[in-house]
Amino acid sequence: MEKNTPGVLTVATCQFAVSADVDVNAARIRDLMRQAAEQQADVVHFSECALSGYAGVDFDSFENYDWLRLKARTREIIALAGELKVWVVLGRSHPLTPPNKPHNCLYLISPEGKLVDRYDKRFGTEQDLLYYTPGDRFVFFQIHGVPCSLLICFDLRFPELYRQLYKHGVRCLFQSFYNAR
Repeated sequence: MEKNTPGVLTVATCQFAVSADVDVNAARIRDLMRQAAEQQADVVHFSECALSGYAGVDFDSFENYDWLRLKARTREIIALAGELKVWVVLGRSHPLTPPNKPHNCLYLISPEGKLVDRYDKRFGTEQDLLYYTPGDRFVFFQIHGVPCSLLICFDLRFPELYRQLYKHGVRCLFQSFYNAR
């Protein structure tokens, strides 16, 4: 199949053992992006918190979290997406103005190397809510004419989300989970 075929997506879903080390996670993400591009993937899809690590699992709190390092590694990944000409669905944490807790989110990155949108996990477990602020909106986009959207992990417990996505014509759902251990 030729890359960029209308109505057809080649997806590389990449899951690895995420750690608290943003630099290690970023190196693994960049390596997987290169592998996916070599295999002609249109989209490279990562788990929730793939870059940042998962608060409460990989590290104890966001106190003294290195947000500048996370931002720098994110910029590198966005630039690489542009070089490789691939879409990227990147899981990470997104800071909010204190005292608000961060979002557990997915960054949607275009093959032009641009941040297109951000989906914030809508529903969380009791544990999640200790560290993260829930989101409140869907993200809709198209790749090669295929209507797409994003969800994260625990969102799957809420069938009304899927009914709404179906009503909006979504035909490809990128749902990220954190469970590679």
